[in-house]
Amino acid sequence: MLLAQLDSLSELLHTVNSLSGAGMDKLTEVLAVADDKGYFAFARQGGMIADRVVTEFTEEDVKALGDNVVTILNAVKEMTQPEVMGLVQRTAISVSDAEDTPIEPPSLFALLKSMRDPQTRRGLAKVMAMLHTVGEESAPASTQGRK
Repeated sequence: MLLAQLDSLSELLHTVNSLSGAGMDKLTEVLAVADDKGYFAFARQGGMIADRVVTEFTEEDVKALGDNVVTILNAVKEMTQPEVMGLVQRTAISVSDAEDTPIEPPSLFALLKSMRDPQTRRGLAKVMAMLHTVGEESAPASTQGRK
């Protein structure tokens, strides 16, 4: 009876050993793929970011961030809308192009002439709406609670 139990235990150990070897091989493979994709490098850099946050911000700073995180995330969500990102990209390209090419200041007549261009008028209307929003004392009701 003791020999039968030892034989069963031996079979169990052999099975566990073969399973753990396959499991270890799979774990090693998964970790190698994660390393190749850069997960560990990303985690190291994330740790450095966390270290900078901890060392450069006070507890009060983090509390203020926590109090405003929903507002911040809503602003980021609005900024990442395709229309806004397209506007930012077009603006960046326009500024970059303008910096590469020296431009003479336009005359008053040239400025008035450009007002006939529909794109100029649309752009001016957008800037005026933005200035109106900046001048408001509180957020417009249409953007509060937007999801």
